[in-house]
Amino acid sequence: MPVKGLKIEKDAHGRSRKATFDMAVHGDILEDVIDNLIVDSRLSEAEISWETVKAREDKKRNVKKTR
Repeated sequence: MPVKGLKIEKDAHGRSRKATFDMAVHGDILEDVIDNLIVDSRLSEAEISWETVKAREDKKRNVKKTR
C-alpha cells in the first residue's frame, strides 16, 4: 500500500535501499525522527554537571564569582 509523500527505492534484488520523503507532507515527523537519532547518538557521552558548564562559560567570559 503506497504512502503519500514517501518513495522507497529498491535494488536489483528487491531490497529497500533508499527512502525519499516529501517534507511538505512528512516534515514534522521526519524532524522528530532526526532529533531522536541525535539524542540516541549522545546517550553514551559523559554527563557534565551544570556547575562545570557554568564555570567554563564564566571563565571564557572572565566573569568573577559572586556569592
